[in-house]
Amino acid sequence: KANLDEYVKAAPHKPTYSQALEPEYITIDEAGKFAYVSFQEDSAIGQIDIEAGKFVWIESMGVKDHSKPENSFAIGKNSPNLVTGNVFGMYQPDGIKVINQNNSTYLITANEGDARDYGKGLFVEDDSTIGKLLEAGKKINVPVTEDMKNLKISKFRGLNEKGEYDKLYSFGARSFSIFKVEDGGVKLVFDSGNQLEEITKKYLPQYFNSSNTNIKPYSRNNSKGPEPEDVEIGTIDGRTFAFVGLERIGGVVTFDITDATKPEFAGFFSGRDYSEDVKGDVGIEGLKFVASEKSPTGKPLLISSNEISNSIAIYELKVSK
Repeated sequence: KANLDEYVKAAPHKPTYSQALEPEYITIDEAGKFAYVSFQEDSAIGQIDIEAGKFVWIESMGVKDHSKPENSFAIGKNSPNLVTGNVFGMYQPDGIKVINQNNSTYLITANEGDARDYGKGLFVEDDSTIGKLLEAGKKINVPVTEDMKNLKISKFRGLNEKGEYDKLYSFGARSFSIFKVEDGGVKLVFDSGNQLEEITKKYLPQYFNSSNTNIKPYSRNNSKGPEPEDVEIGTIDGRTFAFVGLERIGGVVTFDITDATKPEFAGFFSGRDYSEDVKGDVGIEGLKFVASEKSPTGKPLLISSNEISNSIAIYELKVSK
């Protein structure tokens, strides 16, 4: 069963679904029966029956409405302000993890976002902003604020038969989400909304939405913000936590997901040294949790691989009572 948005095939070379789908991460349930795959550029999730060696379903994840206050985002030029806009964010998950709670299966996704890119001579999806489209004479049939003009959007989505934009779609959701697995697909039960940007603005105001190659604030406003790259799950003292690694600004945002339908913010830490553009552990790509009973120190650990600093970091975790 496939419930896929036609956006997946909306490319000049008209690929088939099998040619267009780009699998990113994979996670396997405790029973070893099903694997779940994130298709990042395509904003979809798929379930694989491992024994049968076949997909059971592949489903589009829908979009996030940034006109709602709880989904506000920082898109203004050189501004820390979170604003709303007539834009739909594609979830486009990178890291994905599966957990079981109360006889239900949940998928936790880090919604980084990524554009399809088959080379400049063929198909590059994100090489334009709303402002550039307007300057090029493109007609956009939704209200556009000054802040929105800086935002990168999909050039090939939201177009009507006249070649005008009826809707605008940006890359990534700047959040992590939790989906409940149901027959034939998934149902969104939680999205962190604007919390990741609110949290990093609180803890790192001087470097808010900086990139992983520089500490200039706001440089990621017009793209995908902090870019949640990967998510890891761990249990400490009977409580279950989701650790969300931020690739750009850096750091790990932790949420208590002991009740997967009602996550609560539990803390933030970063191994990056912001005194220089690249110092410390920079550019989180992957996370791995080590339970205390398997840890050489007897304490729970979180290990991160860091692409930009070419380093591995090991953090000893402490949980407040």
